Amino acid sequence: MPANPMGHIFTTYSHVGVRDLRNKVRVSSAIDPEDNERVFTAIWDTGATHTSISCRVSEELGLRPTGRMEMRGVNRTKEVNTYKVNLVLPNNVRIEDLTVPEVSKLGSAADLLIGMNVISLGNFVVSTHQGITSFSFQCPSNRRIDLLLPVS
Repeated sequence: MPANPMGHIFTTYSHVGVRDLRNKVRVSSAIDPEDNERVFTAIWDTGATHTSISCRVSEELGLRPTGRMEMRGVNRTKEVNTYKVNLVLPNNVRIEDLTVPEVSKLGSAADLLIGMNVISLGNFVVSTHQGITSFSFQCPSNRRIDLLLPVS
């Protein structure tokens, strides 16, 4: 079967006034992926360097720490556990063997924060038009998106 020239794409829609960009992703242990894949709520955050998970994710999946790293927040730096996970995004793109730090709390009842280490793997677009905010992710990227260039 030939590869899809558009790559794998999803778009999530919300009404204006949305406070964050979120959707559901599947997560499993990279060490034992077949046994424990679960669905969690993710927030997409271009201001975050790393994708990170909440304590709830590590507990529900029974993850064991694979290392430690320093997490730098707005007000402080803290050493936290890291884990190896697999992510399956809404467009069925699999990101395997991803090292993620665990954070004690993510705002807005989210379980994961998708950071630039994942976002930079493809095209990420946010748009608001006629009262609807949408965001799309395409992976792999098949073109540069520039709103100043004419659409061909």
